[in-house]
Amino acid sequence: MSGVAGGDRILKADAWNVIRAYIEILKGFAFFKDYRISGSYHSKEDFGDIDLIINISNRFSETKPIIKKRLIDFLYNLSEDTILPFRSYKYDQKRFYNSGEIVTILFTQGNGKTIQIDNIISLSDEETEFKKRFLDMPAEIQGLCLGIIKTIYVESPVSYSNYRKYCLTDNQELEWNLSSSKLELRKVTLTDKFKELDREVMYTTTNWQDVNSLLRGYISLSFEEILEKLDKTLKNPRSRNRIKGLFNSMVSVKSGEVGTPKGNHKTECIKKVNEFL
Repeated sequence: MSGVAGGDRILKADAWNVIRAYIEILKGFAFFKDYRISGSYHSKEDFGDIDLIINISNRFSETKPIIKKRLIDFLYNLSEDTILPFRSYKYDQKRFYNSGEIVTILFTQGNGKTIQIDNIISLSDEETEFKKRFLDMPAEIQGLCLGIIKTIYVESPVSYSNYRKYCLTDNQELEWNLSSSKLELRKVTLTDKFKELDREVMYTTTNWQDVNSLLRGYISLSFEEILEKLDKTLKNPRSRNRIKGLFNSMVSVKSGEVGTPKGNHKTECIKKVNEFL
């Protein structure tokens, strides 16, 4: 069994039929617009789950939690022969798992095979594209990009005069923060040892071109090429520590991955980051 739902693993050759059948069901959800397949679908031959970015019409300008509740109610009211009770030990008999922007279900076409589907909620075409671009990156590239983008103003401090509108004081600095849902510019208040005391979001976007602009020179490189470039170009010791810390917190070998090709690849990437940085 795989994932929180306890689904079967599925071969890529069979995945499209499952996705197509599930989308036909989602078309009955009045707010459904379209979907995108994300994550490892394009690079792996079998999966423990399928990641679908579900683009939902927000015609009433509701918050994302309310939109998610609408989707959960729709799925929960479907037959248990279609949206199954979970089979995992920890979440046995649950019929959905709500985490952040994701609604997880256990789906079957009625052929005895089950698959965990992670519905990743999006409320616009722009947000859908943003999520797909981020989630399609390998985990090790994601981990490096999350760190690199935080060091932009550490490596090239902005002058107070250029950013007067943000009213920066001596113990404050600007910081970009990237996630699967958005890119933020934050004003961060620090101690003299660079421990964060407070933060304020100054700007938010889901335009992926903003990420491309900030990470130009990195985002098109391989994992090893990014590490080599960082080793040559980083000037501030804070940058190395920040990238390394973020990478180690994001990329970890889960218990079920120990000894597997995926787990071994993660272990090697972690080793390389800590050696280079």
